[in-house]
Amino acid sequence: MKNYVHILYYIKALKKEIMRKNSFFTFCLLILLLFLNKCTNFFTGLAQGNTTEIHAQGKFVAVGGSGAAYYSYDGKKWFKSNVPSGNTYRGITYRKQKFVAVNGSNIFYSFDGISWSTVSGHGGRGICYGQGKFVVVNDGEEAFYSYDGINWTQTQVSVSNKLNSVCYGNGKFVAVGRVDVTDRGIYYSSDGITWSGNVAFSGAGELRSVTYGNGKFIAVGESDTVYCSDDGMNWPSTSGIILGSIYSVTFAKNKFVAVGVHNTTGIIQYSKDGERWETVLHILDNDIFLSVTYGAGKFVAVGQNERIHYSYDGITWSDNVGPGGGNNLNGVTYSNYNPEFIEP
Repeated sequence: MKNYVHILYYIKALKKEIMRKNSFFTFCLLILLLFLNKCTNFFTGLAQGNTTEIHAQGKFVAVGGSGAAYYSYDGKKWFKSNVPSGNTYRGITYRKQKFVAVNGSNIFYSFDGISWSTVSGHGGRGICYGQGKFVVVNDGEEAFYSYDGINWTQTQVSVSNKLNSVCYGNGKFVAVGRVDVTDRGIYYSSDGITWSGNVAFSGAGELRSVTYGNGKFIAVGESDTVYCSDDGMNWPSTSGIILGSIYSVTFAKNKFVAVGVHNTTGIIQYSKDGERWETVLHILDNDIFLSVTYGAGKFVAVGQNERIHYSYDGITWSDNVGPGGGNNLNGVTYSNYNPEFIEP
């Protein structure tokens, strides 16, 4: 604490010196003062325990089964996060200067990705952010939205569905999963509150993930399933060819990257257009991939047994850098920290 007080003291002294002198040296002192003022805000936040001053500072956070959660500043070296134990976390995102994660019963938020708070009674499987709000979808007919990630309002999507994933792009929210027992389902919303759609495709399995990039929505799922749509409302019954069951897809660096399983082994594939896919990584020890994201110049994929891999281009991937525990990592995200950026 004394160090922080000393910094404040020296800044006040520097201000007096600037008022006394009028020279080029004074101009240089002014520049230094601006820099020190930024540092003071940061250290004051530390001294007062104000985590909102510190925020996430650019880090990956991965969550999964039995309270498994880790964070990393570079996607290579990972540290344990202090999420409430005993929970199986399904999805995670970062906006509004906080991480927000979901499981079947609750929603959790964190300003730094390390210490977490719980919002009870609003569970889910998939989460995204768009139009100034977080949106969560779940196994039932309900969905939830929040403008701050803490206070949530319930809405309704449809009946007899299971929704696994939701994304935002081109002015729409799109959620995917299963309708009734046998059909794959897609829903859309212009505001994340009122939902339409129920675009259903017959076939085994369900849709697991959806993303937006390169001017189109891409929905992926089990049994070699991929669908493409330009507007999120109209979906051709056959859109492309992908290998295996895909659990997560993202878009960055002008390509889609999808992760999942094929013949019991983990698989990573990429595509420029979302229709023609190329396999770039097969894991031979039966660990499947469950989620993928992009940040800090690299893709990061996570999965079974706390497996984690990274890639700078989505094509060439590292060896496993995960902690190697016995839990699944079901979701991963990245916080692009920028204290000067004010989100809408």
